[in-house]
Amino acid sequence: MASDLTGQTIGSFYIERILGKGAMGAVYLGRHKEKGPSAIKVIDPGKREATPIMMQRFEREIGLLKRFNHKNIVKFRDAGVHNGLRFYAMEYVEGETLEALLAKKDRLPISTACQLIWQLCDALEEMHSEGVVHRDLKPANVMIDRNGTVKLTDLGIAKDTSQVFNSKLTEADTTVGTVAYMAPEQLAGKDLSRRSDLYSMGIMFYQLLTGRLPFSGKTVFEYINQRQAGAFPRPSAVNSKIPYEIDQLVVELMKPNPDERPRDARVVQQRIKEIADRSRQGTLTKTEAIDSAELAATEEIKAPPKGLAKLTSVASTLTRSLTGSKSRKKKASGEPFWESPVFLVGLLVLVIAGIWWAMRPLGEDALFAHGKELMESNYRSDWDLANDKYFAPLLERFPNSGHRAKIDEFRDRILTTDCEKKVEWAHKIGHLPDNASEGFRRYFEAHSLELLVNKALAAEQYRAIATLFENDPMERGWALLARQQLSGESKEVVEGTTVSRKRDTVTEGISKANEARKQGKVADYFRIADAIVSLYGSDPDVAEQVKKFKTEVDEAKRLLQGKS
Repeated sequence: MASDLTGQTIGSFYIERILGKGAMGAVYLGRHKEKGPSAIKVIDPGKREATPIMMQRFEREIGLLKRFNHKNIVKFRDAGVHNGLRFYAMEYVEGETLEALLAKKDRLPISTACQLIWQLCDALEEMHSEGVVHRDLKPANVMIDRNGTVKLTDLGIAKDTSQVFNSKLTEADTTVGTVAYMAPEQLAGKDLSRRSDLYSMGIMFYQLLTGRLPFSGKTVFEYINQRQAGAFPRPSAVNSKIPYEIDQLVVELMKPNPDERPRDARVVQQRIKEIADRSRQGTLTKTEAIDSAELAATEEIKAPPKGLAKLTSVASTLTRSLTGSKSRKKKASGEPFWESPVFLVGLLVLVIAGIWWAMRPLGEDALFAHGKELMESNYRSDWDLANDKYFAPLLERFPNSGHRAKIDEFRDRILTTDCEKKVEWAHKIGHLPDNASEGFRRYFEAHSLELLVNKALAAEQYRAIATLFENDPMERGWALLARQQLSGESKEVVEGTTVSRKRDTVTEGISKANEARKQGKVADYFRIADAIVSLYGSDPDVAEQVKKFKTEVDEAKRLLQGKS
């Protein structure tokens, strides 16, 4: 590889200058006539360091970047080969990394830290909703442009967990990423999830707030032991201005057990917003209010749980008054009423009543209203929040609730949406995941037939799925989705029962099968053929037509076996 490509044109990008250089290649600042400045990452396959695994990760990064178009994820521009060098172009971010910012600022104001984490949550939610775990979250991989916008970079070791890729590049037992920010399960080589990224983000949050890392291990084994034990000082022990709620959120993000961390990035955002709202309403001890509109948590004094500080203060004053533990001169009969024990007792009762009122559990209708509002959101994570935080407690406390039917409807929507997502991914890469359930396999087969031929041919399989799995809690989502498919095209399905429609369906199916065979799509040919024979082989209205086609299929199988 040439020492410097400055002044050359790679693809449609003119190289202006080098930005950085490594063992396998370099990153350049390039310029496109229409797209403007871009960062060009170039790698030389001939370099000794460019092992096959590293080249495949480079290609993986290209593939992942293409999938995202989000303001907080660096955008893909183009890719290609130039004189034997593999390259891709991405959005050029005029700014600096979070690592560089920390080097200059040590720790950041709480408001700035919360704003950056809020934006990072947006990027993670986008990735996680597509089944991708970043696996290498750290300040060096977070860019901040001149407008303060966060840009997540470096997806080279990201892993797709959507159950459709089975790559060996990022297997669970291969520990990749930067040790200082790894989750305990990643250090131990275990399976990763979106909560693994949240753990790494928690360490970054800790560092932004305190100016230091939470752990001090010098070896991987020390890091594993410290993290599995959750042994680190709370952020507020390092920076006393951190509010209690932010302090607690960081601690929860860094729980050793992934199940004890917040469910997803959207929940973290919701927690930050709730803290901002409470500060604006004056229910936090603070030096400045949090601006809810900007989701900025400003410099605050650490606050104990809601109402506790005020209650403690009043109780302490009352105790001193009643016991006379604090000596004072006896005042005249004109003593102010607010210093009398009777008044203080009454005030204590009012404070306790106020705290009880503020912290009382929500009623049946209030729980449902909050959950219903979240279900109207376009974010899938809000639906989980509605179910976990509102619907589940509602039905536990009010098992005979009049809202049960609507809640069941909402839960069915969650199930079918998850199933639709799985099918979409399976079609995108052309096969099922190895661990697909029986319901998933059957539905994918039926849906494939619908896409290849028509819904009428797939209708019988949809009916079978709806009946077979309706009462199976593990497969119910597929039954619901199958029934939804049937109801969505009820007219076509009903017409499929007439003789004329049967013949048209079989004819169309045979035509599509033969077309697939001509195109060399042997698997599609036999899939359609088997469906036609299975569904209509014994139907007297089309038996002759199907019998003739089956003869052709059997002959095709014999020819294929003869070649093998």
